[in-house]
Amino acid sequence: MPDPDRTADAAANAADADAAVTADAATTNRRPWSALPPGVRAAVERTAGSPVARTELATAGFSVGFAGLVVFEDGTRRFLKAGDGATNPETARLHRSEARLAGDLPHGIAPELDWMLEAEDWVVVAFEAIDGRQPGPWSLDDLDAVLAAQAAVAAVPGSPRMPSAEAAVAGLFDGWRRVRSGEHAERMPDWASGRLDELVELERCAPSAVAGDALVHLDLRADNVLIERSGRVRIVDWPHACRGAGWTELPFFAPAVVADGAPEGLDAERVFARSPLAAAVERDALRAVVTGWAGRLLLSSFQPAPPGIPTLRAFQTRHAVPLAAWARDLLHESS
Repeated sequence: MPDPDRTADAAANAADADAAVTADAATTNRRPWSALPPGVRAAVERTAGSPVARTELATAGFSVGFAGLVVFEDGTRRFLKAGDGATNPETARLHRSEARLAGDLPHGIAPELDWMLEAEDWVVVAFEAIDGRQPGPWSLDDLDAVLAAQAAVAAVPGSPRMPSAEAAVAGLFDGWRRVRSGEHAERMPDWASGRLDELVELERCAPSAVAGDALVHLDLRADNVLIERSGRVRIVDWPHACRGAGWTELPFFAPAVVADGAPEGLDAERVFARSPLAAAVERDALRAVVTGWAGRLLLSSFQPAPPGIPTLRAFQTRHAVPLAAWARDLLHESS
């Protein structure tokens, strides 16, 4: 899960914020195919071996570059992402990262990388075009299928070329320390106010709690999932892939499902409990990650809205509410 504050800052500077928020917070920053430099479009057609016939712009995410389906005149269909490295270096970095790691991802779940090119400071990656739907509104069948796919991902060892989850999430767990120093302390829920020392200690332990060797997507959410007609689940957008505990994804994913409208009124704990991995997770480790992430997301939701993303803080608040309720319950469980 990318740093929500770093993402907001990047977005405010016209950099990529694609991976930190979901489609309901999207802006209109996508560039249409026609807005790409002619030299970049020509390079794509040379690499593909066919002129472009039509494109369909993706609506989810915050990338200010191009992302969408491209259909070539020879009938080939590819999902392309293109970012301007000169003005949006974070976009280019993410595209390079995803291309570099594509060969280490599980066949049949992650999309297959077809090619990558760089032209005129732009980075373009082309993946197989997956014909599927995003889950939503969530059903139990879809939820269980996605959780099963996530467990299948976790059964794959992470590549040594990937960063550790411990390092990848370390920057997310400083919220309670900042609150204890006075930052927005007056806006924190009552259950947290009297236990800040305990919460600070829990968030300190959170990064080490997710150490491991399993493959972790680290940004699982509804708009990074496609369900094919056959029912097979495909997980897309892998620039943040890392090595960690197989369950690392779940404390971030479960509250997002609740925020999107969980089936049958499930809360975050019950969404988590449906995972095949849940029973083996130590409660102390889960408590550290959930409470630590709650502190950071609550604190982020209290910040001013970044320029160009007026809905970001409302989105974060909607996700922070079920997350904070889960953190409260886990904290009381240990009392």
